[in-house]
Amino acid sequence: MQISYDLLVRIFGKPLSGDGEKVTTEWRMTFEDGTIATIYDYYTFETYPLPKPEHNINWHIGGKDPSSVALVEEVIFNYQLANLEVSL
Repeated sequence: MQISYDLLVRIFGKPLSGDGEKVTTEWRMTFEDGTIATIYDYYTFETYPLPKPEHNINWHIGGKDPSSVALVEEVIFNYQLANLEVSL
């Protein structure tokens, strides 16, 4: 998904550090229904050196449950609607 780092921080708080190799930044969350989701930057060897997370607008959503993506997108949409913001 495309969204700014700053907006992700406003919605989900300060991120965790990634593994330092292919993931530099991530957010982990558990929803009320128990669904676990992660938002993270994932880089391939073509993207080295790694960009600073603050400059990234391309993020991945992961989770074992197919609803993970929809739940994360819903939180983002509701935040933007409540604050009348665009994602980029």
